[in-house]
Amino acid sequence: GTLITFGAIAAYGAVCVAAFSGARLWLPFVPVAMALVLVYLVVVVYRFMTEGQEAKRMKEMFSKYVTPSIVETLIQNPDMLKLGGERMDLTAMFALASGPGIHTDDAEILVDRLNEYFTAMTEEIFRYDGTLDKYEGHIIMAIYGAPVPFEDHPARACKSCVGMKKALEQLKIEWKEKGLEPINVTVGLNSGPMIAGNMGSAARFSYTIMGDSVNLAARILGAANQYGVAFMCSAMTYERAKDQITARLVDDIVVVGKTEPIKVYEIVGSPDIPPDEAMLKCVEAYERGFKLYTERRWDEAMAAFDEALEHKPGDGPSKVLRARCEQYKSDPPGDGWQGEFKLTKKGL
Repeated sequence: GTLITFGAIAAYGAVCVAAFSGARLWLPFVPVAMALVLVYLVVVVYRFMTEGQEAKRMKEMFSKYVTPSIVETLIQNPDMLKLGGERMDLTAMFALASGPGIHTDDAEILVDRLNEYFTAMTEEIFRYDGTLDKYEGHIIMAIYGAPVPFEDHPARACKSCVGMKKALEQLKIEWKEKGLEPINVTVGLNSGPMIAGNMGSAARFSYTIMGDSVNLAARILGAANQYGVAFMCSAMTYERAKDQITARLVDDIVVVGKTEPIKVYEIVGSPDIPPDEAMLKCVEAYERGFKLYTERRWDEAMAAFDEALEHKPGDGPSKVLRARCEQYKSDPPGDGWQGEFKLTKKGL
């Protein structure tokens, strides 16, 4: 606007000079130039009082929840944020903080520890254009693919998990040097149709998501706890991100409240941050054991899970499936069994 205004003044000045030089015609310069400046100032003030204030309000509101690039997109497209919901294809993330580092009776210490943890985890969410939904107790809830949609949201969510793992490993080193107990993270991811939008009243609302696909992400977080897995995603997320991550099939489960089994995967790395050699060998042995397990070859499956535990002592899924093989060896599942396992608790 500034360039156009003063460009117009300069152009009119050139016309005035040309008219006077060529035809001895006197054109009033000052009144026209002042009129242009006055119009420009009126427009600037008007925009500041209307669109500018709205943009400022949106920037203040959403800069806490999304990256600056998404904020600018929302400012240019304010209709994305009308009150109400819209059905969208998204990825939901639930991340739970746990471990000895949060078990303290000193509220001030707990808040400081959680703030440090939340800051590191949220930075990794923002790095891949995730939207922070809320902090609720020890849980972070995040959205990928809204309010600004992008097709590769499952891969971005998985890459955030890998980044969170690396960031937390660095934090644990710093905490150990300070003599502080560690904080761990467990994450559940699911992709699918969800309702996203501003929920609440016209006076006070928040941007959030809801629907069965969101609930399933929370159930997968609970399942991850039961298997001792830090980062777990559903098959719906894995199938759309598998070319950009390293993962292993953990189990075929029926979560609480559902009747159909879904495959769940542990996210162990990405091309940028690959898993170590021991983890790769553990995954190879585990996947071999899981195939034997689904074929009811219990002794061979247990041997494969033992091999996985040799490569990665304490590996949660290997311990869980090995114990299940022992149980099924004495009490086999029914004839219709195809490898699925029904969870009996949410796990949170």
